[in-house]
This record gives sequence, structure tokens and C-alpha cells, in this order.
Amino acid sequence: LMAIDKRIQLKQVRKGKILIVCPTTVMPNWIKEIKRHTPHLSGKILEGSFKKRSDAFFSLGDEAEAEDDILIINYEAFTMKVKEEIMGKSVEVPLAKLMKFSGWDMVVLDECHKIKNPEAQRTGALIDAFSESPYKIIMSGTINANKLHDVHMPFVFLNRAAQWNSKQRHRSKNDKGEHEPYTFGELHGDFKDAYFVRGGWNWHPRQGTVQNLRERFEEVGVRYEKEECFT
Repeated sequence: LMAIDKRIQLKQVRKGKILIVCPTTVMPNWIKEIKRHTPHLSGKILEGSFKKRSDAFFSLGDEAEAEDDILIINYEAFTMKVKEEIMGKSVEVPLAKLMKFSGWDMVVLDECHKIKNPEAQRTGALIDAFSESPYKIIMSGTINANKLHDVHMPFVFLNRAAQWNSKQRHRSKNDKGEHEPYTFGELHGDFKDAYFVRGGWNWHPRQGTVQNLRERFEEVGVRYEKEECFT
């Protein structure tokens, strides 16, 4: 919240163009923390039906028109869809596609390990929705939730995992002379091949991988341990 407030003061991000994505259970806590730490800013939870949420996105204007400074939404929103009749055809419209057009300046993922699975619909929808957002923060107490390679996809969201050894966003040209994008599963597979060795059903870190990843973390992040925070 202090980082958000500072970027507002520096006019790097606009009020009303700041989104926090978090689990449903902690959404009220964000409102409480906004009131406690940045009481001069307002927060609003975006919840309810597809229509209610999509109407909220379309009503977002410039900073001068913003009713709320910081908006909060849950991860489940990124799997919400509705069927629309377009030119006589029934087409599924994902809510995440509508979010993309709102022009978010800053996006925060709380409990970012929720997008650790590269094959999950939620992961791809969330990464694509904010690909153009200039400021991003990922937060987690357990970023490698189950396996060490779980760290990868949150950093694909953050900066396309630019600090790690993985393929570029597009493959070579196809028969039509077009660059085909890698799927997130293919990007993740390349990451695992670069840093891990497969043994049966498991992937084991190559020599030096743990230290390498720790150093890459430190280039873009900060870590607090319990001993530093609690008395």
C-alpha cells in the first residue's frame, strides 16, 4: 500500500487504475488495511455477477472521474465467462478480456502462487489480461507452493520471467510467415529443462539451481522472515 501510495504521489499511476487480485477470504482485509495504512485512499471490492463486474470495468474513467482509488477482485473472476450472440453466433466472452481494456496502471497479485499452474485457465487469462500494465507486484508467503519450479509462472506474470533462462515469447515463423506464440505450458517446460532434471515423475534441481534462483529473486524482490516482522 505504501508503494502504491508513493507511485500515486509521483504521478506514475492513476487513482482508479490500481487493481489488487487476491483470494476471496482476504478481500475484506485489504479494505481494512487501506483504511489503516492509507486512509486518504479509498478501496472497493468488485464482486457479484459477470454483468455487475463488467459494468464496473466499463464505468472506469480517467483519474478525475474515479470514485474509488484501489479496486480489489478475486482470482475466481478470471474463469468467469458469459455467452453472447455476435453476428448470429454464440460466443463465450471471458471477463478477463474485458479487464484488459480498462488500462490498469498497477496490478498486485496477493498469494501469487495461485497461478503456479501454467495449464490452468486462470493462469493464462490473468497473465494476458495485464500484459500491458506498467507496474506489477507479486506477493506470497509460499511462492514455491509444492515444488521449486512453481516459482516460474508468477514471474512470467511479473516480467515474462526475463531474468531467467527461458524462450522468448514467440517461436519461429510458421508456414504463413507468422510468429506463433509459445503456450505457457511450453514456456514452463523450457524453464524446467533449463534448471531441473527429470527423475521418474519428479523434477530435481540441477547443480547450482537453488542458488541461481535465489539470486534472480533478489534482483527483483524483497523477503521478510518472521523474525524480522514479529515480536
